[in-house]
Amino acid sequence: MARRAGVVALALGVAYMAIMAAVLVAAPRAIARIYVDIDAPSNRGLVGIALYLLAIAALFQIFDGMQAIAAGALRGYRDTTVPLLLAVIGYWGIGFVGGWLLAFPAGYGPIGLWSGLAVGLAAVALMLTLRLHFSARSAIVPDRARPFAAKALL
Repeated sequence: MARRAGVVALALGVAYMAIMAAVLVAAPRAIARIYVDIDAPSNRGLVGIALYLLAIAALFQIFDGMQAIAAGALRGYRDTTVPLLLAVIGYWGIGFVGGWLLAFPAGYGPIGLWSGLAVGLAAVALMLTLRLHFSARSAIVPDRARPFAAKALL
């Protein structure tokens, strides 16, 4: 039952986030227009960067929803230590380092920075989803995943 709930939550969450990502991809100029005059020649460079960043934000949206749901479901399994380590690896090891490398040595600036962060977020989302998949397959929560107080009661 918990496995089915996790799968349904992930499917619904990713579907909703994909719809929101489609809005970002379909109407980037309308969104940018809310914040800046996109027709002004002096804003041409800014608008160009904003359009790229909105495309990255669309992917970011999907993976952020995916990781949030997977992390929440893993908390339900009382599995918090490994997800924390996976988040550190993904956000700092992949996202921060990748974003820095793309932004500065590779010279892509803010687009490179946000691309690296999006790749790190995608890595976390995929790792947490795999962790959830394997945790849900084993109906028994491992003893090491239970809080100390719960161990004393069991």
